[in-house]
Amino acid sequence: ESGEELTDDMFDEVQEVQSMLGIGDAEAQVQFRKSFGPALSKELQIAVFEVTGDDYTPALVENLKKKIDAVIENYRLPADMVKEFAASNYNKAVEIINQKSPSGFPPPGGWE
Repeated sequence: ESGEELTDDMFDEVQEVQSMLGIGDAEAQVQFRKSFGPALSKELQIAVFEVTGDDYTPALVENLKKKIDAVIENYRLPADMVKEFAASNYNKAVEIINQKSPSGFPPPGGWE
């Protein structure tokens, strides 16, 4: 354990408190999003910046994917939350690529 993950004990405690206080799943998800969303958002933003930059390599993508997957696993983020955060970052990546080449394709010599 790195101290940055939501351990089984911690997760169980959160669920116990949720149950004890009568907090609904929807409200619990809002709080989960507030608490752990910033870590996911940060990794996704870094990935967009790096992948759309000049240093793109398949190895870079694999490394970034591992970091994102670790955040998802460590904080037990639900798939719908990940999808929501990822969608806005995907849109940002498309904007960046479009700004580099209005056609969406790199010029013959690549992006400079």
